[in-house]
Amino acid sequence: MESKCLFELERTYKKCADWTLHDEHRKLLNELCYMELTKEIVDFLCEKIVSKKHFWDVRFEYLRVLIVNPSSIKFELKDFYLGALKRNRRMAMKIFFIRGYASYATEEELTPIIKKFIQSLYKTMDDADWNYVISNPGLPYLVNTYKYDCLKEALEIAKIEYNKVKLPFKGVYTLDEQLNQVITISADEYRDRLNELENELSKDYEGKL
Repeated sequence: MESKCLFELERTYKKCADWTLHDEHRKLLNELCYMELTKEIVDFLCEKIVSKKHFWDVRFEYLRVLIVNPSSIKFELKDFYLGALKRNRRMAMKIFFIRGYASYATEEELTPIIKKFIQSLYKTMDDADWNYVISNPGLPYLVNTYKYDCLKEALEIAKIEYNKVKLPFKGVYTLDEQLNQVITISADEYRDRLNELENELSKDYEGKL
């Protein structure tokens, strides 16, 4: 059964593009969220998570399986999460590498990592990063689960900085408990935001002529 599952993962993976997952492959990943994971499968997921071939949001789908599936914790992924965290710049990915690492780490080990994460909160981030960091399974989950002072500080600073920024798709979507994107506004409001962004870009372009 294990070999068949891995075979199907590898077969359907070949159908994927660098920027998106094939429907068959995405379906298998969704099923993995609820299955007992094996070392073979975990190794496959870890390889894809750190692959430089794919865009970050594609790699996130593999990370999602490890975060959502409780059986992944038995594979001692502490060093993997820490290494991936240090090599990745996207805050949307970092917050979930931190979540994975936190399931193994002590408060003492986690504190310096969160201090560095806090510094990154003051830097420019796009909509996706903010939507992932602020989502319930992001920083709020960490605070509610571990209640460490460093995490509480990070969440308070994130809220303050988030309120300062003006982004065209700020708060348009969030993540649910399974780390799936959930749209939070109506289709009409979404179209209005798109039109507003297009108008702003058009004005900027005309101003440079």
